[in-house]
Amino acid sequence: MSIAHVIDIALAFLYFDQHKLTHSHCRYGLKTGYPVDVVEDEGCDTMPIVEDLSFLRSADSIASFSQNGNQYILTANEGDDVSYGDFDERLKAKNIFKGTKLGFTNFTADAAIFSTTNAAMGQSRFFNKECDKENESTPWCSGSMRLTIGSAAVDYSNPEAPHIKALVGIGGRGFTIFEVTAQGLELVWDSGDTFEKEGCAAFPWAHNGIQDEEFAKVGGALYNFLDADDGLRETIEEVNDPEEDGCTDGGDGNPGACPLGQTVDGRSLKDGYAAETIVTGEACGHLYAVTVSEKNSVGFLYDISDATTPILESVFHLSPASELLNPGLAYDARTLGEIDSETIQFLKANQSPTGKAAFLFSGAWSGTASLWEFTCVTPSVPAETLTNESNGNMGMGGMSMSMGGRGMSSRRGLRSIVPPRAVRGVSM
Repeated sequence: MSIAHVIDIALAFLYFDQHKLTHSHCRYGLKTGYPVDVVEDEGCDTMPIVEDLSFLRSADSIASFSQNGNQYILTANEGDDVSYGDFDERLKAKNIFKGTKLGFTNFTADAAIFSTTNAAMGQSRFFNKECDKENESTPWCSGSMRLTIGSAAVDYSNPEAPHIKALVGIGGRGFTIFEVTAQGLELVWDSGDTFEKEGCAAFPWAHNGIQDEEFAKVGGALYNFLDADDGLRETIEEVNDPEEDGCTDGGDGNPGACPLGQTVDGRSLKDGYAAETIVTGEACGHLYAVTVSEKNSVGFLYDISDATTPILESVFHLSPASELLNPGLAYDARTLGEIDSETIQFLKANQSPTGKAAFLFSGAWSGTASLWEFTCVTPSVPAETLTNESNGNMGMGGMSMSMGGRGMSSRRGLRSIVPPRAVRGVSM
């Protein structure tokens, strides 16, 4: 792909991002029509399709590949909100919809969205501050659901009388494939609700959970690095305090930051499974794409040999120790794994230290990396249980990634990848 082509693609994304609200282009920036977990029920039992609730894809990274003479773009739809000075586009819905009144002076809203006479009517009724689960029209309530009041949801053409025209959350909770055509980008496939459904099925203890820099240990490297008046330092103290946002048992019987397994649904009302980086690579005669959710370290491996019908091959976890241990304890045990996998690198067989094609994951906040290699299996031979080839625990949370002696197996039993060894990191 030429540099001119890359520039054209980048300009196309800028164009669609700035025009995603028009009728002809909304499908590029907004995702709608899928079940989504917007209910805090400590799991994924309730995943409704909320009428006309859309989500900003807000791609955090893109990758590209060619197939059958066509060019495709993949977007990892992490979701991100924007602040300008005192303005923050993301608010709790209950601060927007307050009974039969809106939370902002001079604002109006479409009648289908909000009722000025009955809080139990309109599409916003589930998110209204006065939502009542005892009312048959609102079997669940999520007033803390984060919605944007940016131009995706509000018409500011008359700044004296902004008009709420849509309910829009932030984060596409998956990834999307676009084809580059002469007319621009054509959406050909989206992961829909697969991340939340399959991620929850594989790792219910990590479903829409959260582990990030705020879960660092008080007195640890990151905490000590921060200035005394740094807001993150104060947040770390709160997250480690069971009287605030911490747990009475961080994993060793003592108070501290919560393990990932104690934070289920922590991101459900925010951005859910936030795919941060997406990378492609060819192995075992197939083209693969891999991405990892930012806050809960759940990864997804897809066979994209046919760009129009990707196949989910595996759901895996980069930090299984986090089910029961908070990051500080998992670090001390050298089992932490990767937290916030900002960077993923595909290595061809001739680039890999093991001589096999592999993906290299690095954790931005864990300071660790791990190499997962492909082991090709012939169709006539079922994929056997794969053993860990780790050379031991190394450095801060350089996890062995044995996952109980199991590798990351292909659903179809044709190909699989196994984590061979961990790489030294540095402490949170």
